Amino acid sequence: MKKIIILLLTSFGGNLSVPAQTPESMVNKIADHWLDLHNHFNEPSDVWGNYTLDLTLEALLYYDKYTEDDLYTEVVLDVFEKRNIKPEDTINYRIQPFCSINFALGEITKDEDWHNGFISESYRMYNEARKSPEGGILIKHQDKYRLLIDYLQDYASRLAKTGYLKNDPQLFKEAVKQFLIYEKLVRNDSTGLWSQGRGWCSDTTKLSEGAWSRGHGWLLRGIVTSMLYLPERYQEQLLPVLKRVASSLLKVQSDSGMYHILLNQEPDKSAPDVSGTGMIAYYMAIAIKNNWLSSDNFKPSVKKATTALKDYISKEGEILSSSKGPGPLCEQNEYVNYTPEIDEKHGFQGAVYGMIAEILINE
Repeated sequence: MKKIIILLLTSFGGNLSVPAQTPESMVNKIADHWLDLHNHFNEPSDVWGNYTLDLTLEALLYYDKYTEDDLYTEVVLDVFEKRNIKPEDTINYRIQPFCSINFALGEITKDEDWHNGFISESYRMYNEARKSPEGGILIKHQDKYRLLIDYLQDYASRLAKTGYLKNDPQLFKEAVKQFLIYEKLVRNDSTGLWSQGRGWCSDTTKLSEGAWSRGHGWLLRGIVTSMLYLPERYQEQLLPVLKRVASSLLKVQSDSGMYHILLNQEPDKSAPDVSGTGMIAYYMAIAIKNNWLSSDNFKPSVKKATTALKDYISKEGEILSSSKGPGPLCEQNEYVNYTPEIDEKHGFQGAVYGMIAEILINE
């Protein structure tokens, strides 16, 4: 039965009876094209790639969760089978940056074995953590330790999930603490937007320039995902941070509904970003659904974003405008008037999450 489901999905892209331009039909179209690019995972060599592969698999798992259609979970399980990774296996946290797909598999399949290795690696990550003088979590890159909001979201949300599984208050406290520390270090007080990090330039005390759309997608991912698994009293500590970030993003959303690569610049200075727009819309939608953000203030913004996203997905399911890199920028010039390549790898997960956002706000 599993092989029949996979064959149907990879050949036809899901439920063909869904009318065009619905979020469901858009996800099916995106997934079908993405599976084409990956040879439908027919060979063991097809199932390996960088973290963007698992990010898209994770997005498809959450599509199944929110639609209850169970279209893609078997595809994800087939990938892990071809990787020779079993639920009880441990996946080193260092080779799974920015993504916790084994946690998602445990949550969606209800197979707790997926969580065992996740839990042990989360404690190892916590115990091995390197911190800045101010106490902010650092990522090791090219033998140097640096602040990075991409890594902040992974570390903090991973601890929140593990704290939830193990009922461990020390992990809840650390998750909240990291966002509070980073906000003081990298937030621009005048715009409310966050720099990507510190320690990436020749002057290691300098913050990276600009404010990056996908970076704020990562940031919302970390805050909102953490809040989903934190007890209420810890949620309350993070809620003001969420509101400050989300309110700042409303001010820089373009008239079209998209968020552009460099949020601190006028929209005509950088291209629309599918990856950032989709992530921002999705995590705002989750926050609205949980009454952490006002529906009156934020639902129109999410609707505007999800409508705009469809213009950047071709009829073949290609992603037309998603930012590469850029990581923490010492200079912004490279991304002023940069034209994104079609099917940039981060764009697929952003597009899927954006379509889930439309489903959530229409419930």
